[in-house]
Amino acid sequence: MWNPTLPPPNKLFDFKTVETFKDSCVLETDYIPDSLVGRDEEIKAVAEIFFLLFRHGKPGHAFIYGPPGSGKTVS
Repeated sequence: MWNPTLPPPNKLFDFKTVETFKDSCVLETDYIPDSLVGRDEEIKAVAEIFFLLFRHGKPGHAFIYGPPGSGKTVS
């Protein structure tokens, strides 16, 4: 309990002025970023797999796997 003879405790958060995200629209499921930072090699690998579809009409098989957060869905 707060003692009135002591100075008031500092607030840990002032929720009226705290902004967690600069632009919260990036959290929407339909958000598409302008570029994918750090995914160049993954994008090239996926593009090479499906390049044959456009060139020869017979795509190769692809099984994309990896740990959570590695960019499977984005790729």
